[in-house]
Amino acid sequence: MNTVQDASLIGFGDLFSRAYQSQKALLPWGNSTELKIGHTEEEATLPNYITGVGNRNSNARVTGVTCSFTLYDANPRNMALIGRGTVRGVAVGEVTDEVHICEGVPGELIPFNELPDPAAPIIIKDADDAALAAGEDYLVTPYGIQVTTGSKISAAGVQASYTKIKADVVEMLTTSQVELECFFAGLNAAQGGAPMPARLHRLKVGLVQEIALSGTAYAAYNVTGQLLADPRQPPIPGMKLSDFYSLGQRAA
Repeated sequence: MNTVQDASLIGFGDLFSRAYQSQKALLPWGNSTELKIGHTEEEATLPNYITGVGNRNSNARVTGVTCSFTLYDANPRNMALIGRGTVRGVAVGEVTDEVHICEGVPGELIPFNELPDPAAPIIIKDADDAALAAGEDYLVTPYGIQVTTGSKISAAGVQASYTKIKADVVEMLTTSQVELECFFAGLNAAQGGAPMPARLHRLKVGLVQEIALSGTAYAAYNVTGQLLADPRQPPIPGMKLSDFYSLGQRAA
């Protein structure tokens, strides 16, 4: 008996994106899974009033096209995209007499404005410019200093001089929704890794509902968005191209 050739699908791959209507580089999101496209439609029906049974006609209209995936790489670019943020780059440099308020109680953390280089000198002075001693008055941490028992640090505050390291800071919730052009470099594990690309023409990314910063499992960010109509698709004679997305695969 003849049957249809196996076309089962177990998909995986890398998702790339760039700003919609731009010539910027397509850059990867990194480790992600469960990329899904959803469709919703609204159906109108005309009852059969002649016999009173069933419908005389029906019509369905697509009301929405959605996209979702689970993201595992929490790099600055990704966090800015899903959190409507702006990436602020911090350059290496010297910081002199940075003022910090504090209470001066044992165990108190005094974080610096930028991340300090622990391999470079860190000089802490009190409000009167008197030097304070590491290990006696404070402990150095990756974020600043922590007040020790018996420390001379008081509620008058401290001044910190240190070398700041190169870093990225994401200022969350500072921009509006972004629109992206996406390309999924997909592969089908069920078909020996055959290529199965997808083009998502215009994805409007939604605000991630939860930012996990601690836990016992790998942080997973549930990214959702709307696929909007993109009228820019070039015409092909005799073929209607999708304004939303397209799926590709190697011909049988």
